[in-house]
Amino acid sequence: AAAAQAQEAESLIGPHGQDVELGNWSSARLELRPGGRFDLELWRFYESFAYQPSDAAAIEVRKAAEAEGRPVTHQIVEVRATVAGTCRVGRADALRLRGLQRQELNQAFAKDASRMVGGHPTWWSVDGQCFLYFSEEHCHWKANAVRTAGGDGVCNVGLGKKKAGCGWAHSGVAGEDPEQALRSGEGWFEVLEGDWEPAEVEVEECVDVFALEFSSKQVVFEERYKCGDESSEEKHRADEAIIFHGWRLGRAGDLRLVLPAMPESHVDGEVEAAPSLEVVGEAPSAPSPAGATNFLGDPDSVVLRRCARL
Repeated sequence: AAAAQAQEAESLIGPHGQDVELGNWSSARLELRPGGRFDLELWRFYESFAYQPSDAAAIEVRKAAEAEGRPVTHQIVEVRATVAGTCRVGRADALRLRGLQRQELNQAFAKDASRMVGGHPTWWSVDGQCFLYFSEEHCHWKANAVRTAGGDGVCNVGLGKKKAGCGWAHSGVAGEDPEQALRSGEGWFEVLEGDWEPAEVEVEECVDVFALEFSSKQVVFEERYKCGDESSEEKHRADEAIIFHGWRLGRAGDLRLVLPAMPESHVDGEVEAAPSLEVVGEAPSAPSPAGATNFLGDPDSVVLRRCARL
């Protein structure tokens, strides 16, 4: 769906909305520039006050700090990752559901071909809280949500998983083209007070959701580490290509960015490419990598909000 280059310059920051404490990064800033260029800066900060004294002098330092009511910092780790490259934007393949009793399902869902369940792409709400997936066992589409939104999580609903086929609503039975069942309002059911009840659902094409595809050939890391009196700073680069995606409702709405799996940094400063990174070049025959996940197994995504024009 992403075909044309993004032309309008804008600056977006986050995270906003739910799950702001669950991602792998503390904050994000995205600059979209004319000509289809972008700059993304991710920042992670960790500070621990779990001070473990190892000698008499350290114990005296701790006691003095406690008497003055100030913490003794045991460890500080700060990481910045900067990604720059090109961005393409176009209308997403999206649909809108209406008529369900569970109100969070009555919204727009965009297809994400990078994250498959049941052999088919999943569809995600713009805020990233709810998703639609194909249940192979039941041969229909199910509506569910990430775990922090009260759902079962996308990693738990595939065939053979502990929550396989679970959800809050489902489409009619799919035929030769399973996607037709999702795009039809016929045959839908919804869980009401523990029982599956018929639901009068309207499904319509949604033309105001936009998909963004980001491509980069380099990630720059800056790391700062402090532990007691010892400290160090490092800056290194990973020349590895990555592709990641974002979706937004309207051209000025909040942007849900699914963050990529980053290269892993080693103590000696070398960088090793993450297995899910994909080389940018000709259109890939396989779907783009699904990106990173948070500790609950759901997509590591961040909602960014426009803050100012450049």
